[in-house]
Amino acid sequence: MTLLQQHLKYLKILLACLLLASLALVETSLFLTSIVLLVILWIAISPSGNIVVKKIRYNKDTKKFEVYVENTGIRPLWLNYSIRSVQPAPVEQQAKGEGNLEYMKGGTMNSQESYNLLSEDFFGKIVNPGELTLLESRSLAEDATWNPKLNNAVQFTALCGDQKSRKPMRINAKIPLEVCGTHPYLRDIGVEREFILTKADGAAVARANSLKDLALRMSENPDCFLLHWSRGDIQKWVKEAIGDVEFADKLSEANVGEKKLLENFEKMVKKRVVELNYSDFSGKHPLLNDVEEEHAFCVKLDDNRVVGVAASLQSLYDVLKTTPIEAFGFHLARTNDFAKWANVVLGDLELSGRLSHVDPSNLDYAKLSVLEILSQRIRELGG
Repeated sequence: MTLLQQHLKYLKILLACLLLASLALVETSLFLTSIVLLVILWIAISPSGNIVVKKIRYNKDTKKFEVYVENTGIRPLWLNYSIRSVQPAPVEQQAKGEGNLEYMKGGTMNSQESYNLLSEDFFGKIVNPGELTLLESRSLAEDATWNPKLNNAVQFTALCGDQKSRKPMRINAKIPLEVCGTHPYLRDIGVEREFILTKADGAAVARANSLKDLALRMSENPDCFLLHWSRGDIQKWVKEAIGDVEFADKLSEANVGEKKLLENFEKMVKKRVVELNYSDFSGKHPLLNDVEEEHAFCVKLDDNRVVGVAASLQSLYDVLKTTPIEAFGFHLARTNDFAKWANVVLGDLELSGRLSHVDPSNLDYAKLSVLEILSQRIRELGG
């Protein structure tokens, strides 16, 4: 039964209530009372909603499934689910009779139709209304012989309902499958750029090398969180080390004196993780993308002749490898055009800071330094 059908079931009751309310127009207080009773009645009889599967992805980096759902109702819903193949189970698995049972509420599926892809089914997930939710991911079952390149859809089977549901709703749909990697902003950034949590006396207590890891470490060390938050260390790290300028700005706008600040920070990180994973991205770090033509870096000589044009970090590195040494003198002797472009155009403050320290007094060494800095940064960003 769809959500619309459930609402139509109560339409006659609603119309009758509206008729009674209209009859009370002659008496204002009675009319207002009728309206209040009408709202209460509608909330009481309205269906709890439904779970809409927005997207299912297979993360080739973590080798796990990611399921994104949305609750269309007004109450939290519990959800039990499994993901199954849409091709027959392996012959040897069918012969053993293993891996073909649907373990939710005792239901079963024909072994000739599909087999479970997950290492375990998930029970009791609570999905709140009005927000995109990432269900906890699961790995492939050990006996699942499944190739994401050959199978572009999966069977999503679930039961959902609220605490008042006498008969849970069943979801059984074939969902297109996307194969993706971890979003660049959510990857581990390496030891050299990790966040070090310290006490007021400067003693290190923990380290974090990703956004999710940072939220976890901060929840374990609330005193350190308040110290770093008040100094702006977290916002700066998210902006410069991770490169997520948009989220860093959101953190900067948060009220430092707000109650339950750590709890709200954890919610913001959780929401950001879902947003980034759900978004469509090319698989490479945004800082490695090409910029628009009018913002490309023009490599020039002293006489202002253009000897190369670069629209990305990689193309800048490739152009500078064969650029005459005089061009480095032209760009470094003024305002360090390399650092300025990295900052203003790319928005890569980390790279800009490194390039700003290049010494222009020895151009041969300066060229080597610029190329090494660019090469290292490209590797860090996964290029």
